[in-house]
Amino acid sequence: MKSIRLRMSVYFTLSVAAILIIFSVSWYGYSLQSAKRDADGRLSAAIARISSEPLIDWNGSDPIGTELTEELRDLQLENLSVIVKNSAGTVIANTSGPNWLTPPTNSSTPVTNNSQNTHWRIKTASVGRNGSTLEVGLNWSEKERGLGHLANLLVAVSSLVIVISTIG
Repeated sequence: MKSIRLRMSVYFTLSVAAILIIFSVSWYGYSLQSAKRDADGRLSAAIARISSEPLIDWNGSDPIGTELTEELRDLQLENLSVIVKNSAGTVIANTSGPNWLTPPTNSSTPVTNNSQNTHWRIKTASVGRNGSTLEVGLNWSEKERGLGHLANLLVAVSSLVIVISTIG
């Protein structure tokens, strides 16, 4: 590389590539953390809303009633899934539809704990003195997929800019 012009073009292209890679990785990381914070905030708000509902008797032997059923229905409309377990760990109420205990489509084995399913953001809280547990979950797979598509688009645009700057 004896030509100063060629060297400058190569340095410029490498500089642009480094800047685009740093920007892409930083942007994706920030977007992922922001989405996780938003999801955790929604889950915490749902737990606070349901556990502080005055008409639900969490200290009684059976908290199931019309008020809890209405809250579960409202949360389901917000794309949240809820599972209420008694002190023995038995599910006593839940929203209809899929949740993190539903086995994946390619398996007939039910999921026994939250760590086995990474496609859900889940918050758990104990409610009442009788040991009831309230679990609220948000299906995370669509958000993950969307962020992945956005990251792929960012890589494609970055590659296009690098190729154009190399040609120019």
